[in-house]
Amino acid sequence: MQSTLYPTPLDSPSGKVNGIVQVNRATLTLFFDLIDVTKIDWDTTTQLLLPEVAVMGGKPQIVSARTSPRGGWWALLCFLACVNSTELTALAVSPPEAGTPGGSTAPP
Repeated sequence: MQSTLYPTPLDSPSGKVNGIVQVNRATLTLFFDLIDVTKIDWDTTTQLLLPEVAVMGGKPQIVSARTSPRGGWWALLCFLACVNSTELTALAVSPPEAGTPGGSTAPP
């Protein structure tokens, strides 16, 4: 996991960007991608990303998501063993304040 907290939040249309988080997970799979040595599905990877974004004081805005193909011809290529990976990149975004462009003027 790699994360960067910006010293000064950046302005964006959806709010203030406090930082960026990138999670990379890799595993060895065996026998046609049927057995994972380490679980690297989307849920597990997201569970690592969310607490880090929360510490930065924002909500996640997914910028990039990638995973290795796991079926069809790819599985046949992994007859005995393969290395697969999943990667998520998200911005930690705080909502815009009331009275600012893009912010809500309605009472809470």
